[in-house]
Amino acid sequence: MAEQHSTPEQAAAGKSHGGLGGSYKVTVYELENFQGKRCELSAECPNLTDSLLEKVGSIQVESGPILALDSCGVWQEQKGGQLVSCSEDGPDHKLHLFENPAFSGRKMEIVDDDVPSLWAHGFQDRVASIRVINGTWVGYEFPGYRGRQYVFERGEFRHWNEWDANQPQLQSFLSHFLSSPYSPSTPPPLFLFRYRDAAVTHLGTSSPGEGHLDTRESTMASDHQTQAGKPQPLNPKIIIFEQENFQGHSHELSGPCPNLKETGMEKAGSVLVQAGPWVGYEQANCKGEQFVFEKGEYPRWDSWTSSRRTDSLSSLRPIKVDSQEHKIILYENPNFTGKKMEIVDDDVPSFHAHGYQEKVSSVRVQSGTIRSVMQRYLAERNEITFDKIFNQKIGFLLFKDFCLNEIDEAVPQVKFYEEIKEYEKLDNEEDRLRRSRQMYDAYIMRELLSCTHTFSKQAVEHVQSHLSKKQVTATLFQPYIDEICESLRGDIFQKFMESDKFTRFCQWKNVELNIHLTMNDFSVHRIIGRGGFGEVYGCRKADTGKMYAMKCLDKKRVKMKQGETLALNERIMLSLVSTGDCPFIVCMTYAFHTPDKLCFILDLMNGGDMHYHLSQHGVFSEKEMRFYASEIILGLEHMHTRFVVYRDLKPANILLDEYGHVRISDLGLACDFSKKKPHASVGTHGYMAPEVLQKGTSYDSSADWFSLGCMLFKLLRGHSPFRQHKTKDKHEIDRMTLTVNVQLPDAFSPELRSLLEGLLRRDVSQRLGCCGGGAQEVKEHIFFKGIDWQHVYLRKYPPPLIPPRGEVNAADAFDIGSFDEEDTKGIKLLDCDQDLYKNFPLVISERWQQEVVETIYDAVNADTDKIEARKRAKNKQLGQEEDYALGKDCIMHGFMLKLGNPFLTQWQRRYFYLFPNRLEWRGEGDSRQNLLTMDQILSVEETQIKDRKCILFRIKGGKQFVLQCESDPEFAQWLKELTCTFTEAQRLLRRTPKFLNKPRTTILELSKPPLCHRNSSGI
Repeated sequence: MAEQHSTPEQAAAGKSHGGLGGSYKVTVYELENFQGKRCELSAECPNLTDSLLEKVGSIQVESGPILALDSCGVWQEQKGGQLVSCSEDGPDHKLHLFENPAFSGRKMEIVDDDVPSLWAHGFQDRVASIRVINGTWVGYEFPGYRGRQYVFERGEFRHWNEWDANQPQLQSFLSHFLSSPYSPSTPPPLFLFRYRDAAVTHLGTSSPGEGHLDTRESTMASDHQTQAGKPQPLNPKIIIFEQENFQGHSHELSGPCPNLKETGMEKAGSVLVQAGPWVGYEQANCKGEQFVFEKGEYPRWDSWTSSRRTDSLSSLRPIKVDSQEHKIILYENPNFTGKKMEIVDDDVPSFHAHGYQEKVSSVRVQSGTIRSVMQRYLAERNEITFDKIFNQKIGFLLFKDFCLNEIDEAVPQVKFYEEIKEYEKLDNEEDRLRRSRQMYDAYIMRELLSCTHTFSKQAVEHVQSHLSKKQVTATLFQPYIDEICESLRGDIFQKFMESDKFTRFCQWKNVELNIHLTMNDFSVHRIIGRGGFGEVYGCRKADTGKMYAMKCLDKKRVKMKQGETLALNERIMLSLVSTGDCPFIVCMTYAFHTPDKLCFILDLMNGGDMHYHLSQHGVFSEKEMRFYASEIILGLEHMHTRFVVYRDLKPANILLDEYGHVRISDLGLACDFSKKKPHASVGTHGYMAPEVLQKGTSYDSSADWFSLGCMLFKLLRGHSPFRQHKTKDKHEIDRMTLTVNVQLPDAFSPELRSLLEGLLRRDVSQRLGCCGGGAQEVKEHIFFKGIDWQHVYLRKYPPPLIPPRGEVNAADAFDIGSFDEEDTKGIKLLDCDQDLYKNFPLVISERWQQEVVETIYDAVNADTDKIEARKRAKNKQLGQEEDYALGKDCIMHGFMLKLGNPFLTQWQRRYFYLFPNRLEWRGEGDSRQNLLTMDQILSVEETQIKDRKCILFRIKGGKQFVLQCESDPEFAQWLKELTCTFTEAQRLLRRTPKFLNKPRTTILELSKPPLCHRNSSGI
């Protein structure tokens, strides 16, 4: 901000103000509404109490601007403050975000752009203070302009979050959608004013004799008229209607309204903005949550807000908007200190994605220059093949986009492939017949008639023969799937690898492989369950807004109960069953740990569990039980095909979603039997198979089919078949399981009796599901006759019970209770305890990609395209870094951070090129090339600086050269390539004549790129 006033410290010391003159005049009143004792000022006032004013109620600025401060730079009602006159803003309009209060710490600058995600712009810490140098900005609680809104006009916000009692956070900024009410060429004169109750600085219009303000309102009198010859603002106008769709009593506003009820409006139902923008407030006197209204219609004003509760609109004011360059700075702490983030003319949907990681986490898509590094990284791990890319969600979307929009030749196979996949999801034979005929006409017959059909005769005859017999199974077009993939994996895939879409794929993979989750990445809601080691909470992921369940295990409680093996086993089992699309298991998307907790991020099931609904609903009928049994069978089949035995099947572990479909949850006792069959006696008494109870006897998936029979019996009768008369004697229950033949009621149908008798056989060799066919045996039982298992998989059958909407189908938080902290008070977590969990963090790739595609994929792609285009427009050399490496023996190239400046305290972003005998780099858009030769390097090592992995070069002469990468995959690849290149260069140098190995200058600075290079042999 182009201010020239003195600092608070200078003002407190009574130093003069260089910009002060006779044109500065302000009147301070002791009471509100310009009442009570007053004091006129035309110069600096280091202490208002010296003017016999105990407090300030209202201020009239006749000529300004004026900045009001307390002794610490923040207005406090109980203290005497100070007034410092300020000059008006100059033409340089910017906004700065700071990590810490008082404009200190990490800084982010925003100039004339919306920032949908602060994290994507490298600001990963929370914002503590903000300096709006010019422009009007709207900050949002969540990425992508969602959640609570906060309007920032020109000024300083040392403790910006003190104006909200909920300690809010900022994750995105929007500037361009607001239209300026002032003339672009002649912005209005401004004054600065610090509210004593909000501890923030605002700027607004002022002119001699008309700077009336009320400290209770966050308004800068933007509707004040100006004198002749001064710029005239456009008249703001908004109409509030009492009912939705612009019905009922209405009231028109053209200026601030501190309390809507005083206008006779009991409530606001709809809003019509004829000239704006405006900001509405949840509370009277412009306080509480803010809602921004642009010019337009809002038939139901609160329907567009992301608030998680019923909102109210109590006060409004017009917003002063600058049409010039926009810039904002966020700080981590109050008083403009701590980490700092600056946003310049950009949207920030998520701060964390831009490197501001204190509060949230999100998506950061780096520039396309990451391609060289990521391509080598993925290629070494066999991740760049047609099958790997085509079968990933993001990979397929980018490949499809390339085929449809960028390649010169037509690629109808991709659309045909998508049509086949959609056809396979159809559950109605009539629909399949109709769709299959349409597909045959569009993609097969048309090409046959034009002699352009490139697929085999066998594939055509397969489809024709089945269509003629009206045999339209889900696998009708399967021969074409294989041939389509074969036709795409050749030249078309090679062209994709050379396109920008493959670069974008590398960018997304870099995001995925660089995810480091913490508690700050989630908004945690109420507790929904409790177990032996911890609790389960509802939560929302900050960057995408997707709801999950967070299962948190207390590390101290795990250690106290010696449950480390169980906790790690659950993570392994969840990782095994969470791959592949199975809608009948509560799968895991992420796993991470904090110093105190082990956290699993799981599918959220808010419909309660079967045990709860059994107590509420009563026993189920055979038809209802058949529905639940069919879905559970598919869940068990998914586990067993991955050689996982569940071992704890019971109603309490079967959860319902909001539509009534079920999933198997809690894999804490699950076991992998692919290499060795388990023999431990674990599970819940009354549901454990005889072979599980017999100690020393090994078993496999057979145990789950016995448990299924026990559970189905309880759904029908309300109790386990081996738990008569509500006995709680575990030994008696186990004895009955091992010896008693279950007597089934006569009311059961013969088919049901056959099913339960087959599942509850003590002899494993005769048990249903254990005779070599697995789940298929159970699915083919007569009890499930008429069941279309594809329908079951697609969840097409209507559930017999739909959980009540709007209710929490679980015990109250009070009933769930909490752990007694005294139990773990004496437990200490040592380094060896933490080492057990060093490999605990995990991201399930396909589930993360699905989450991204469902939420922010399109928005992030569009924002990244816009950012890269803007950078290229500002500097023509940007985006052309790869050109320098073409035709040379460059091993790898990309951006890294170099520890620079004379004191080695700042990281400088440079573009590096690795050659067999040297490392070159230059700044963004800079043509000057710097060079470090391999013969001057003594060693290449991995080191850590402030918990960040770095690459350390020890150079002859005792010097050091330190590099840092922007992501984990980049670091791993750069370290590997640099180490290998250095080792090979040293080996070659030892073989060269000594006169070629004499010392050279350590680092060369070239005015332009070298005209020639040495070859791979160093010559």
